[in-house]
Formats: sequence, structure tokens, C-alpha cells
Amino acid sequence: MAADSAEGHEAWGEAVVIDLGSAFCRAGLVQSGSDEPMARFESIVGTPKAYMCQTPPIMVGMPQPVYVGERALGRCGVLILQKPVVRGLVADWQAAERVWHHIYFNELRVVPEEHPVLLTEAPLTPKADREKVTQIMFETFGVQALYVAVQAVLTLYDSGRATGTVVDLGEGVTRVVPVCDGFAMPHAVAQLHVAGQHFTDYLALLLKERDGIEFSGRAERAILREIKDREPKPGVVSERQ
Repeated sequence: MAADSAEGHEAWGEAVVIDLGSAFCRAGLVQSGSDEPMARFESIVGTPKAYMCQTPPIMVGMPQPVYVGERALGRCGVLILQKPVVRGLVADWQAAERVWHHIYFNELRVVPEEHPVLLTEAPLTPKADREKVTQIMFETFGVQALYVAVQAVLTLYDSGRATGTVVDLGEGVTRVVPVCDGFAMPHAVAQLHVAGQHFTDYLALLLKERDGIEFSGRAERAILREIKDREPKPGVVSERQ
């Protein structure tokens, strides 16, 4: 989708790529010269509790302070935290819009009206959600052009293939996505609501039972996630079993 006709393609800026997931958000510019994203932070938005508790007369005309990612986690004691994406689908559109605003103006520091954008989405995303994303990107941010791609398809492209089966182990859901000639086959997608956060919970349970260590706070959970990501060891089933 494009805001202008194809005749003005030469005036388009570098394409912005945004992957808003349940756990992390990644973003960058296509021609940045790096394979790594320029920005990576936790997908979380925080609003001060004191602000939310004020009476309407005090709130009128006051800009609402918003914290995103690490800034929100660092102030979690005084903030109301919101997750814009749950199990791969947008659960809070206002929080998602704030994340996109943070990416453009704080992380990438580019003007959205001067760049096309590529957004990722989960398989089986409802049509209404895609329409809502399109409305926000064109009416709120005024992007030059928009393309929405399935995450599994882009993953397969990264391996140099257009046909295959992608196992996407996310934060809240695991999906198996068959892809044929660059198109995901929605009728054959399988999903299981057991994924990364459940493994983190199980690791916390194992450490509590073995060593008596409690991992309840966000800081402790971040340590568990780092252990899980850095020290993966696939299970081996013996022939006798």
C-alpha cells in the first residue's frame, strides 16, 4: 500500500522495518549496512500511577508522560505497565502506537512521513487488526508506503528459501507455519500456547525446588531469561527409553 502513486518512488527514503513482538521489539533501516536491528527493547509501556489517579480537572491540557522499554522497567515501581502485544496479537492499540512513536522519534530518529515501512505480523492475524494497523500508519504517522509481512515468511527468506516449514517459538505461543513460494498457508498453521515464558516459569520452578531460590521480581525474571537464551541444551532421549 502506498500513500502516493508509483511515480514518486525515487523520492522515497530508506525503508523502516519494525518487528513488534510479545517480548521484544526490533527495528531498523533497510540500508543501514548492518544485519542487526538498530533498536531492540522490551515491548512494554509504562504510565505513572500518580498521573492516572489525578482528577480530570488536573489532567486537562497536561501531556501524559509515557515510558517505553528499559525506561519503563527501570521505573516499574511507580508505573502502570502495559503489554501492547500478547501471544503475537495486538492487545492494546494505544500502547502499540506509543511503541511505534518511540521507535520513530527516539530510537531511529527519523520522520515517518519520509520513509516507507515494513511491519511484521503473526500468522492467522485477523483482517480487522491489519486494517487497524494500516489506518494508524497512514493517518497517524503518514508513512509513504506500508507492507505487512508474516514473520515466518521473512524468516524463510533470510535462509535463502521461499518454500519450507517454519517453527516459530515465541514468548507466548509456538507456531508451525508451512510456506509455499513465499506465501504462508493459513489452513495448515498449527499453534500451541506453550512457549518461551512457560519455559522461563519452569526454569524458575526447577531452581526453587533444587536450590530454594525465588525468582519473582522482574529483575530476577530477566536473569532467568538470559540463562535460558544463553545456555540452551537440547534434551537427549536415550535409546533404552
